[in-house]
Amino acid sequence: MQRRHGKPIHIKPAPAGLGQDVTGLWLEKAERSWIFHAAGESELLRRHVILHEYGHILLMHGGCELTLGNAFAHIGGSRRIKTLLGRSSTWTAQEIAAENAATRLAARLTQQVDPLLEAF
Repeated sequence: MQRRHGKPIHIKPAPAGLGQDVTGLWLEKAERSWIFHAAGESELLRRHVILHEYGHILLMHGGCELTLGNAFAHIGGSRRIKTLLGRSSTWTAQEIAAENAATRLAARLTQQVDPLLEAF
């Protein structure tokens, strides 16, 4: 994914105050991106949230569709943020497309056959 995106992607638990409705967030700068996921969620939801944010990256979504309260108030325009998108309960066209991409990515990943098992 990093090669396709053209820069490093760091995956981290979200800072406190992200918001109850927000389970994931993609934050992009010129030199790197971060994917934040809600801390304390199940491993399955964490993986899906990451795939959802990968969907935004693959679909080259841009702009901010999310109001985050004060979670990222300190980063503002002076920090050269290129993209800020979050996964929440509000379903926009971009969110639906990213969710579809996440589902397809998950299906593709689970269909990979272990080469050792394939030998039998």
